[in-house]
Amino acid sequence: MALQSHLRNAGNPMMALGLYARRAALTQRIVSKYNQCVRLARYTANYPDRWMLGRAIQRIVKAIAPYLPTLRADGYEESLKAFARSALQICKASAWICEETGDGDGVVLAILDALMTTHSEDSDAYRWAMQITNAIVDPELREDALRLIDRAKRRWKGEVVDGDYQGDTIWQIIQNIATGLGIDISDESSPLVRGLKIAARDDSPEHILKNCEYLLVSLGAMGPIARRIQRTFNISTAGSKVVHCTLHNFHVEGKEQDAAYAEFKRTYCDSCPDRKPRPDDWHYIGEVRTQIEAKHDDFLARLAGTPHGFRRTNQD
Repeated sequence: MALQSHLRNAGNPMMALGLYARRAALTQRIVSKYNQCVRLARYTANYPDRWMLGRAIQRIVKAIAPYLPTLRADGYEESLKAFARSALQICKASAWICEETGDGDGVVLAILDALMTTHSEDSDAYRWAMQITNAIVDPELREDALRLIDRAKRRWKGEVVDGDYQGDTIWQIIQNIATGLGIDISDESSPLVRGLKIAARDDSPEHILKNCEYLLVSLGAMGPIARRIQRTFNISTAGSKVVHCTLHNFHVEGKEQDAAYAEFKRTYCDSCPDRKPRPDDWHYIGEVRTQIEAKHDDFLARLAGTPHGFRRTNQD
């Protein structure tokens, strides 16, 4: 995640090089350990006491499954397919052993593990999961398997599934990056941790910009902690933010954008006859974000270095 942050948003090139080196070493260790696990899984076919290994080898798939999305995100499709095919074979071996020993619950768990290796119905893992599920004799177990498959399909479509953890995704990403960089974020009183939490909360101004087409949120003062976060995480939202009205040239700055907007709204928006709310389905992403940023380049350039624009400060 740290590497992607520095590569995609013109981050620190030295940080990116260091992360590349660490990533290469880590990848080598992952491949080596996984190959050891595959050899162990192969031994189970002829092992006299394989009855005890049906569920045990499932742990191999559980361990490698979280690695597959990183390969997908980095565009390593061939490596992703190779790992997925191999993991599916382990699931098949596990299901075979569990069927052989009458462990129906183990078969269902093997189906669930197979679904962890894919994110599409157009895949060998999904087709195998459906085939094994339809062959389950016990109606309760078959119903359980079908329920798990349905939940997986809904997740692939981006739906929120009841019972799944729905946390703050941006904060989770920052936590993971910090852990990967060896930064301790357990100290809630640390200025760095407080700055990272602000950066996570203020990741997007979409909910503010929806209120009016003339609203704009930009970076304001950036102190030492905010600059450290930008260098290390390539995240620029730890500093203060400024809420602007581009029609009437109003500005309010605050450490956090929601607090700044609350004051801005109370002072200017609530009594403004020119408000133009955006549609409910409007989103500040992709081409829309690019267009808005380009449209206001000159506006923000004129404010740079002023109390209403971006500037570096000695204090946070």
